[in-house]
Amino acid sequence: MERFQTSTAVYASSRPDKSLSVKFYRPTVSASAPLRNSTPVALIFCHAVGFNKESWEPLIESLPLAYHGVPPQPTPAERECTPIPRQPRGSDSDRAQGLVEWHIDHLVTFDAWNHGDSALLNNVSTKADFNGTLYAQDLLALVKQLNLAIPLIAVGVSMGSATILTTELLQPSTFAAIFAIDPVTPFQPPKLLVFQTELARRRKDTWATWDEIKRDYSRSKVFRSFDPRVLEVMLQTSVYKEESSGQLKLKCRPAHESFTYQACLGTLILTLSRLGEILCPVRFLLGEKSTMFPNPAMIRNTVFSGKLFDGWLIKDTGHLVSMETPHTAGAHLARFIGPALASRLDSPVRAKL
Repeated sequence: MERFQTSTAVYASSRPDKSLSVKFYRPTVSASAPLRNSTPVALIFCHAVGFNKESWEPLIESLPLAYHGVPPQPTPAERECTPIPRQPRGSDSDRAQGLVEWHIDHLVTFDAWNHGDSALLNNVSTKADFNGTLYAQDLLALVKQLNLAIPLIAVGVSMGSATILTTELLQPSTFAAIFAIDPVTPFQPPKLLVFQTELARRRKDTWATWDEIKRDYSRSKVFRSFDPRVLEVMLQTSVYKEESSGQLKLKCRPAHESFTYQACLGTLILTLSRLGEILCPVRFLLGEKSTMFPNPAMIRNTVFSGKLFDGWLIKDTGHLVSMETPHTAGAHLARFIGPALASRLDSPVRAKL
């Protein structure tokens, strides 16, 4: 992370007996030189079930840190992405010159209460109580403690996206904008949801050596689709050494991953039925091969349920887009920040979003 100074801290969750492990990334002076009238923004990232806050680092490393009036040229991967059609509209690049200039002041990632370093802080047992809104309540509690005076853009993937959308419904105007990468939905076939829940429950979580871990991860069809940088950071940060046994163990216990899928189903149904109540700009970034939405009509109904919503399909990707192609996801995020800020400032561009 050469472009950033990083630090970690512990914050309270929405419950007095639980804590959240939080990591901050602040661009170095050499990485971003804001202009006098450039708008500072903060970004907060919400991970998927079974992952941790560090899984965002490959995307963060590739993320442009500022827009100073010169729109970047689309990458080859971006040219392969397809906008979900709503009405004729110009591209973000076409409109970029009319947008506010911005720079990233800092970025925030955190581990959900039963994931990553938070799980170790909380000494989570497999008998913990689960509630579908706990993740959103914790995110809201964290945002309130951060007490930011600059626009906050929320970025999530899978359950992280659903958590952010739920948080905005719990407390409108929490976020200036939302970048929702393939939010998990209750629309999957019941057999698939049962399979995912059981697969998570039976996931291996204990090894004797690092070589065993690398071997098991390399055999996984899901993990083989990840960008190598994501896989490497996962191996480094999702496992800890248990002092009493000397064994290597997952910080997020498989039972907790399984319980989360079950507990959040009702919340997901309610959240997706109320998306139209969200008033801030939302961009959906969906995997072309994802199973989250069963048909194109449901994709359109979700993506365009709000006036300031739009969406893109990312070619040759599945559900975990930001882990399969973090560079492309980061480029789309950077192109979204300008239109989102313009909308927040009630710019004439708002009507074109």
